[in-house]
Amino acid sequence: MKPIEFFFDATKPKNLITGIKEGGIYFDTLNIVIKPDNSKDVVDNINVNGKDLKESEYTKNADGSIALKLTEFKEYTLDVKTLDAAGNISDTHQIKFEITNNVFVKIYETKPIF
Repeated sequence: MKPIEFFFDATKPKNLITGIKEGGIYFDTLNIVIKPDNSKDVVDNINVNGKDLKESEYTKNADGSIALKLTEFKEYTLDVKTLDAAGNISDTHQIKFEITNNVFVKIYETKPIF
């Protein structure tokens, strides 16, 4: 009689988010890319300012990454969750940032440091 082997995967998936950073202040359209750390994982949920996005509000790329374009001038909170093949759900990856057209903020943020 052969022994039965079980494999238990409790490792939560992770995301790589490019195009923004925590607390960042931006002055133009943002092109954000969300990519699961493992190519077999999938982005399960994208939430912007408390609203779950529909698939029509972002683009799924062939490599499994998600392209998200934000254009409105305001403060944002982006929450992302990913799901792996074993059913593990990632911790929410949250990033807060802002797109502004405030000239004074732009001058302050781009002022050279002597």
